[in-house]
Amino acid sequence: MVETIGKATASGAGFSMVHRTVWPDGKVRWLSGAGRVLLDEGGTPVRGVGISQDITERRMLEAKYQQAQKMEAIGRLAAGVAHDFNNLLTVILGYCELLLDNLDPADARHEDITAIQNAGGLAAGLTRQLLAFSRKEIIEPTLLDLNVMVVDIRVLIERLIGEDVKVVLGVERQLGRVLCDRGQIEQLVLTLAVNARDAMPNGGTLTIETANVEFDSDRTTTHEAVKAGRYVMLTVTDTGTGMTPEVQARLFEPFFTTKGIGKGTGLGLATVHGIVSRCGGSLNVESKVGQGTAFTVYLPRADAAAVVVAPPVPVAPPHAASVTVLVVEDAEELRELTRRLLERQGYKVLVAANADAAIEQSERNPDIDLLLTDVVMPGDSGPELVKRLMAQRPALKVLYMSGYTDDAIVHHGILAPGIAFLHKPFTSETLGRKIRDVLDR
Repeated sequence: MVETIGKATASGAGFSMVHRTVWPDGKVRWLSGAGRVLLDEGGTPVRGVGISQDITERRMLEAKYQQAQKMEAIGRLAAGVAHDFNNLLTVILGYCELLLDNLDPADARHEDITAIQNAGGLAAGLTRQLLAFSRKEIIEPTLLDLNVMVVDIRVLIERLIGEDVKVVLGVERQLGRVLCDRGQIEQLVLTLAVNARDAMPNGGTLTIETANVEFDSDRTTTHEAVKAGRYVMLTVTDTGTGMTPEVQARLFEPFFTTKGIGKGTGLGLATVHGIVSRCGGSLNVESKVGQGTAFTVYLPRADAAAVVVAPPVPVAPPHAASVTVLVVEDAEELRELTRRLLERQGYKVLVAANADAAIEQSERNPDIDLLLTDVVMPGDSGPELVKRLMAQRPALKVLYMSGYTDDAIVHHGILAPGIAFLHKPFTSETLGRKIRDVLDR
């Protein structure tokens, strides 16, 4: 049986129509038709002539283009607000940390401050999701074994989805490597696992599989988004409620969700889509109502020999008290917070609000060991400041910090080789660890 839904328009004896046809196997085709009615001498219609064209591919391309426009618009908005928003979140989370360190856990205010800290953490996660799905987040790709990663986070997955969902792993031996950001791939798997749990309210089975696959030009016709080549395949399958075609059509739209109010942001699968696109991969979804859903991710296999980097020679880190850090940040509250966090760890700290003030500090203090600078500032940017200071201090260690991407230190969201970067918002522990890593280089 063929179901046809469409609209027709007529003009004089001519007509045109675009309609959607659903075939018995569930496949959908779009047809565009045009023609005219032939009349006899008395004006009575005797027959119609016309032509019908399959425009399914064009409709799919138009839908993808519209989706790309939506994501680009949200991405620009996210990148525009991320810098200031992440500065504010760093201040909120940082001072919560300072307050909690000075409060007895039995103090009644401890619980209130913890609630503020948790809310700030959720806000930071939401910002990261916005940047991830819009491909505006800075990433640090490494050579990644998906088998190792999946095994490592299995316990976390089981904790998240509950005891009534069985987790089954099916991994292929000698799996190829992929060049991706580990944190983003973990986020992808966890998001798909949580969505699968929500689709299995009465329990079920969650299966995570990996495999090496290769597509040639003929096989890619059944996987329209996948180019010919060698891939690592990651499949997450559930035995849940499944999805209607209407839901599947909007699955990756930002802020689209089938969950109740307050139970979902609608950014989870949009984020997954952005992560896969950032890795140069593609994503396929198969789902039927009552029969579950399978998300299949195809990530390009990496040539290990092309990306191997020699490990740095270990150097004994200097004692914090012997290290002077120059912090350059135009936001006063964040500059002061960073100073306090570093002084608590034993570092000697100098501060500056902009590049010119940083140059003055450098001229007055010959013993600066590390520069911690924001990327985007009024006047000279962080990278421009680094060029000026490195001309005077070739051995100066540099750590950039920012809440969004900037072309001066990244290319298409990927850090340039040799760049040390601290994401905002950050905690005292993250800040201290990153500084020690830079000093160890």
